[in-house]
Amino acid sequence: MKMVIAVKVESSRICSAGFSLFELLAVLVILAIGAALVAPATGNWLDKISFRQDRLAVKKQLRGLKELAVSRGQAVRLQFAEGEMRVQLGAGEAEPKPFPVDPECEVTMEPELVLFSPLGTATPAAFAMSRGERRHMIRLDALTGQPLDDMGGQEMGE
Repeated sequence: MKMVIAVKVESSRICSAGFSLFELLAVLVILAIGAALVAPATGNWLDKISFRQDRLAVKKQLRGLKELAVSRGQAVRLQFAEGEMRVQLGAGEAEPKPFPVDPECEVTMEPELVLFSPLGTATPAAFAMSRGERRHMIRLDALTGQPLDDMGGQEMGE
């Protein structure tokens, strides 16, 4: 026995395989709302990362000066005033050195002159860093000559 199935085709109905304009606009609105929520958080996150890199660059520079004094067996003087860093090895001339931070980051050092001895000690000093709402303090330990984070390594304004 043969089975016959009759299919009625309506010619007035058009089949569409795409999305309607309303559906596309709804998706675009949802994506725009998501982007508006994520963009400020991403900018804040990038600023935090940049500030952390500046802080680590200052600490690296200070460790390098201590190691230079110990390896050469001569005292190293660091002068920092008005954003300019000058380094003097032994009795030589003080040379200006580039300071490894973003120009938007303000750095002050108290006192303005630090001495790293060949024994690994240093003049106690404090470096205050700030950019916008972010603030951080780096202490230079007198006994070890190592830069240390104040506040357990946490920035204010996080």
